[in-house]
Amino acid sequence: MQESSFGSISDAKSGIDINIRWLLQYLPESSRDFRQATDFTSSYAQVVFSFDGDSKFQLHERCTKISLYEYFPQPPLNPSWWAINGIRAEDGVFRCGQGESSVFVTMIRESGKGYLWALGHG
Repeated sequence: MQESSFGSISDAKSGIDINIRWLLQYLPESSRDFRQATDFTSSYAQVVFSFDGDSKFQLHERCTKISLYEYFPQPPLNPSWWAINGIRAEDGVFRCGQGESSVFVTMIRESGKGYLWALGHG
């Protein structure tokens, strides 16, 4: 597992995993402090970042909200900084794309933390 960090969204756009990079343009402009874990063998990638909780944003039209009761795959990597806590129905989990090319997103406004994960494609 390789880890990397990016201070701003513009830095992340040039260095973050290619399978997740396309989603960055839809994140709030206040997004910052990106941390990424990548397993190049399996193509798994996980990203956590901070954002201003009152930021306005609109995810891509390929992103659909899935129910908290619907199955969504848990990220397989276990970096020390990955801790999704406090997902509420109003925050939700979004699936962006289809099948193996899906990227999962949750943005928890209360804590100002966002999470992206892509599972083994590419």
